[in-house]
Amino acid sequence: MADRRDEFVDDQLRARGYEVNRRESPGFFPNRHWHGGVELVVVHSGAVEFHFDDRLDLVAPGEAYLINGSVPHSPRALTERFDRTVLHFLPELAACAPGGNMISRVYQEGLGFKVALSDESLRRIAWAARELASLAPGPATRFTAEALLGLAVAEFEAASAVSKPPRPAILDAVLDYMARNVDSSETIPEIAARFAVSPRTLFNLFETHMDCSPKQHWTKLRLQYGCRLLSDTTWTVESVAMQTGFRSLRGFEQAFQRHVGMAPSEYRKRYGRAHVAPTN
Repeated sequence: MADRRDEFVDDQLRARGYEVNRRESPGFFPNRHWHGGVELVVVHSGAVEFHFDDRLDLVAPGEAYLINGSVPHSPRALTERFDRTVLHFLPELAACAPGGNMISRVYQEGLGFKVALSDESLRRIAWAARELASLAPGPATRFTAEALLGLAVAEFEAASAVSKPPRPAILDAVLDYMARNVDSSETIPEIAARFAVSPRTLFNLFETHMDCSPKQHWTKLRLQYGCRLLSDTTWTVESVAMQTGFRSLRGFEQAFQRHVGMAPSEYRKRYGRAHVAPTN
């Protein structure tokens, strides 16, 4: 089977704003999938390789992984069985919670974060997940859902604050520049020079605080913009490539296939909302 969109999760997000599953599973390696919202994975026992876009992280018992669900991902169990809790939710449900800024970063920048949780944090997140799963759908449950999701996010943020140093202002400036200039064809050395730092310094800042390289982040931002253009405009694929800073159509198509899991033309065919006139 090919990579696929998880329609079940998307349906739950539209209906309730969140989806919860807690189960023990045999070892498996499902095809990569994606969906809306944010995904919080907590491993209780066993171990799993978490494949996220072009990255791979080992998630062990007592650790949690927070990702943008729209980026292709899949787990591969390394033990015969592993027990985990998975929370999918719309970022706006946790916008007012402590740690809401992290949710925005994950959702907007397409990044993943892994943290180690204390036993107390694990118990509180597991309790919040059980309570969320027991709620009946409907508007009357929204405030309760926000409170429970806020608790889970706050636990994750508290653990992250312990495990990571504060993010330097220079990195925030680079991230802001990248987000506002996704149509630029600048290279990473050129961006480093713009901010008067060496490429090595910029690489170390991203690895320490963003869990990815500058090039990976830069490529993700440009491809996310490319996805929006493919779905919302009638521009040709070559025009989209130029508008997202790629110097050739072939380079854009190769990067898109590698990161999104399909060709740009296939993505437009599946998810395009604008009418595209047929070609002769």
